[in-house]
Amino acid sequence: MSTPSTSTTWVVVLAAGASRRMGSAKQLLLWEGTPLVCRAVRSAQAVVGDRVLVVTGCCAQEVRDALASTGVRSVHNTQWNEGVASSLRVAVSALPEDCDGVLFCSCDQPGVGAPQLQALLDARCGDKVVAAGYADTVGIPACFPRSRFEALSSLSGEHGAKALLNAEHDLVEVAIAQAKFDLDEPADIPLVAAAIGQDMTNEE
Repeated sequence: MSTPSTSTTWVVVLAAGASRRMGSAKQLLLWEGTPLVCRAVRSAQAVVGDRVLVVTGCCAQEVRDALASTGVRSVHNTQWNEGVASSLRVAVSALPEDCDGVLFCSCDQPGVGAPQLQALLDARCGDKVVAAGYADTVGIPACFPRSRFEALSSLSGEHGAKALLNAEHDLVEVAIAQAKFDLDEPADIPLVAAAIGQDMTNEE
């Protein structure tokens, strides 16, 4: 397991969406017996200790209940219906003043764990943005220095972190093939499980 970082970078787990295409809250989908949101939090805690924040929205109480054993801090996004940008804004406003950067990750990429998050943190270089590279694009998980917090706070609607990543001219890209596999609808579950070589059990 990775040793928790000594920097003041935080990891934010985005878990506010309604999962309309999935038909149920994918934050709570059991993957190898553990809710996806809990898996993401445990991975984050392995690399940054207690500097982890979860942004809740839809099904907030159920998500908080699932996270109770992790001891993680959460913040509720009352405007989650607006889109992912609202969660980015809420997260940035909730981070402490000594935070030097934020690594955003999603709970619907079960192939992304502590080693991949650590690789992104290890690649930090000065004031550059660091992002996962996969399938001929870049996306989250991605790490933004504090100098980008104002830009993150100005996003709106469905324009998430990808909009800022595309505007970066000196971005550090870390190859993370596992980030390609995310869960949007029920048909993705067996396909992603096979692709990342994991057993998936969804217990109602």
